[in-house]
Amino acid sequence: MRDLEIEPSEPAGRGRRARRPFEHVQSRAEGIPAAAWTHHEVLDGEKGPLVVQIVKRRLVAKIDGKVGWRKR
Repeated sequence: MRDLEIEPSEPAGRGRRARRPFEHVQSRAEGIPAAAWTHHEVLDGEKGPLVVQIVKRRLVAKIDGKVGWRKR
């Protein structure tokens, strides 16, 4: 995935504008500040509530080597 909310690196000069490289989701999630994450209780189970952590980011996904649509 490519996170669109992070500024790209400085351009090297001429040519195409710089873009952030694609990263694995896990490594990108570790770099997002803790304050950006929210906790939601999805359901109440026998063993206790199922709580998930959610963050909203604009990104571009790469699936099977093809760059996909921008997703929210």
